[in-house]
Amino acid sequence: MQSLIIFKPDGVREDVMAYARECIKQSGYAIDVDVLCPPDMQRIQAHLSPLRAKYSQEIYERNVAYYASGPVRLWRVIGDAHICDALRGIVGSTEPVSADSASIRGKFSSDSYVRAEQEKRAVHNLVHTSDADRVLDELSIWGLT
Repeated sequence: MQSLIIFKPDGVREDVMAYARECIKQSGYAIDVDVLCPPDMQRIQAHLSPLRAKYSQEIYERNVAYYASGPVRLWRVIGDAHICDALRGIVGSTEPVSADSASIRGKFSSDSYVRAEQEKRAVHNLVHTSDADRVLDELSIWGLT
């Protein structure tokens, strides 16, 4: 089984990635692809297309701008059938201020939905990991299949 982790532009930092790498290793998983990817609007828009159905056009556009603000780092992670759920635990809640303090988001970000809305931007939550039902699509979008 495999999954995808995307370090968003503000998450492409050695401290964040070193912590994530150690958490993944301790969980018994392995990173088999590690790629730094410059902003690619076609891939970003394809990756974020599910947000259009779920949220407003404004939220979608804020997230596109967030992903496009710098390079992203892509990790394909391999492991057992529970990998997507395990990585979700390592990454933490979407809203960093609500995330477990040992998770990537909880340790390295304190952003919130309220602050993001006040500043009219996406939540700066450092990292994305695939849901089980989207992992193959997302790996394909980013050219990691």
